[in-house]
Amino acid sequence: MPIISATYYTSYLHNNNLETQTLLAHPEIKQHGTFISFKSHHNHKVVGTIQLNNQHFSFHHYNYGQQKQQKIDLTHFNCHIKGYFHTSKANDVVVIVKQIDVKSCHKDTTKLPNIFNTHKNFIYNQMEKYGGKEYGRVLALLFGDVHLLSVDQLEDVKRIGIYHLLAVSGSHIVSIIIIIQMTCTALRIPIPVIKCLLCIALPCYAFYVDFVPSALRAIISALLIILLPRKILQHPIDILATTFLIVLLLFPAYIYDIGFQFSFLITLFILLGKPLIAKDYPLRTFWHLNIITFLGAFIISAVHFNEIQWVGLIANLFFIPFYTFLLFPLAIVCFLLSHITHALYLIKHIMQLFFWLHDLLVNLLLPLSHWQWYIPKLTHIELVFVFISVLTIFMFYVMKWYLKCAIVCLSLTLIIALLPFDHLARFTLFDVGNGDAMLFETPQHRTVMIDTGGKLMPSNKDYRGSITKYKILPALKQRNIHQLDYLIITHPHLDHMGEFKYLASMVKIKSLIINPSSYQSVQYSNIFTIAKLHNISIIDSTTITHIDLDECSIQLLDAAIITSDDKNEHSIITLINYKQYQLLLMADATIRNEQLLLQRYNLKNIDVLKVGHHGSITSSSGEFIASIKPKISVISASKNNRYQFPASQVVSRLAKSSDKIYNTAQHGAITIVFDAQMKTSVEKS
Repeated sequence: MPIISATYYTSYLHNNNLETQTLLAHPEIKQHGTFISFKSHHNHKVVGTIQLNNQHFSFHHYNYGQQKQQKIDLTHFNCHIKGYFHTSKANDVVVIVKQIDVKSCHKDTTKLPNIFNTHKNFIYNQMEKYGGKEYGRVLALLFGDVHLLSVDQLEDVKRIGIYHLLAVSGSHIVSIIIIIQMTCTALRIPIPVIKCLLCIALPCYAFYVDFVPSALRAIISALLIILLPRKILQHPIDILATTFLIVLLLFPAYIYDIGFQFSFLITLFILLGKPLIAKDYPLRTFWHLNIITFLGAFIISAVHFNEIQWVGLIANLFFIPFYTFLLFPLAIVCFLLSHITHALYLIKHIMQLFFWLHDLLVNLLLPLSHWQWYIPKLTHIELVFVFISVLTIFMFYVMKWYLKCAIVCLSLTLIIALLPFDHLARFTLFDVGNGDAMLFETPQHRTVMIDTGGKLMPSNKDYRGSITKYKILPALKQRNIHQLDYLIITHPHLDHMGEFKYLASMVKIKSLIINPSSYQSVQYSNIFTIAKLHNISIIDSTTITHIDLDECSIQLLDAAIITSDDKNEHSIITLINYKQYQLLLMADATIRNEQLLLQRYNLKNIDVLKVGHHGSITSSSGEFIASIKPKISVISASKNNRYQFPASQVVSRLAKSSDKIYNTAQHGAITIVFDAQMKTSVEKS
């Protein structure tokens, strides 16, 4: 089996990578496509499935229907679109639709309409019209679609470890089976007929939820139990193994899906824990299930998220019954009532009451989420060790050897806490597009961050903190960094400070260094409010010249031109001295700032230069580069940016003195470790 599966997946990955590379090599799309599903969401956003050249892709489209006469359902319509292929966070190829030529759309009569998508779109429209303000949450419960939930709602359930309850999983399938069985039993319908109804209802539900892996596992397992005699599948693990093979034969890519991995590993742990949970009182059985589920999810969370949501141990005690016995059955009732015009009004207030109670419980548990348990990036050997340790803890727990279990738990926690301490200084330039976000770590694991990155957001668009969420936080978790000793915001431009609010809500920041005179009163007031909310002390950069951080000295160089109307010339320039190494971080400083630096400071033989203003021609003059002679130059810029950063003249100047030039647009995040070789590594997002 290992040889067969390795051969199969090697071939599958090779073919899949070739297809992906072919699409991304020529990403631009200007052609007709058929919308298989077309679901409108808030903020003029549409998601769904589109067929291009006989291939199906998920798509995203923004700013749709800003003119009301254009906002129509295009399900099963063939339209001319403009857009491009893009890779999602899960490395799937998706289509970003930039423009839909509505006038070119016509009904695609060459394909049979998908009755499930058509009905699903009908449910969406009915819920939006009559379901009240909580209709998005009901749709998330029914179909696992979280696009209609607000960013705050999603973040809150993630932080307390109950996000999995929004994904369609075994509990949803069990609820559907119980509802059908209880209804049919009350009507005295024979068992063979009930089984037939279940064999119809469960596969239909798979179509409604787009065959998500977690739901597919539960549905196939349920069908095997219903259809096959016990003589064939005598043990529950046989059912799980058979389901595993069926799913991977039908959908081989699911083995890389995190939901699939969670679903199967947790189910396996529950089945192996049967000796403990089968012979105990209901309340204690529920607690044992909670612990076993936590252990089953431990490895997946450690590898993919570098974080363990320990709060979920407490939260799931309340929310699993709440979702299973109240919210999901209520969602089923809403689903049925949506077929009757205005009937949803009858249940709307009950629904709002339940979700009000839900949010109350969430807010009570949120303060606990501030004590985070990060797991550093594990090597293969460390991963094997952690996996064996978790299995040992699981075995001791099932056998009720609680003292041994506690000892191994404590030992594993201490070892994980010590893993990131390699006692080397490290500098990282994050890949945040046309913005700056940098981190310097001392050998003793103390930290200073320079700028946060950020984007210019339209006033009508929700702030999502996507740079912090997907670029900065994962790196902090991998390195087990729970707090920043200092954050320096160099100047008041959004591409340098736009993530401050979100970052402060996710990571403890002890001190913030800014030049208050650079900020408008409204900007400074916002910063002050955020700092006060999160107990961050504000330090005026003009009142200090340097910071001592262990054996590192961080100098704030005085070269700002505060009287200038160009805020780039207000930039705080940072010089980090560590042993024999010098790092010069230029923010968005201009040539005029560089001239002041050369006049006031003796800067020679810089080891690492963070190039000013993303490599713009307004910075990095020939005189300045020739004087400081940087060995390694790093540039923060986005791919194919409209400013065409970095300028070719700047790159040519740097090439004359620098041994290496790195650009986040080409290389991704750049990390330099200050050992004897000054080793540099890159990581594409």
